[in-house]
Amino acid sequence: DPAIADPGRFVARVSLTAAGETLQATIMAAKGDPANPISDELLEAKFRDLADPVLGSEMSKRIAADVWRFGYADEVLSIVAQLSPAA
Repeated sequence: DPAIADPGRFVARVSLTAAGETLQATIMAAKGDPANPISDELLEAKFRDLADPVLGSEMSKRIAADVWRFGYADEVLSIVAQLSPAA
């Protein structure tokens, strides 16, 4: 829709018609966009939802905890080591 076009942004408009009634919603900024930030809790929940099936619940929980404490180069190496296959 050219009326909501904004270069560099992904705008979404949804229309649903049922029983003769039309409902519309327009999202100008997706969750996680700087204009529509999400909480730390939702961000971690999204990470866990995606990582748990691949890494296992305990590993993804440990990585999430490490990332929240992130701040030094040695911590980065620790996180990367957890994600690397065992030699």
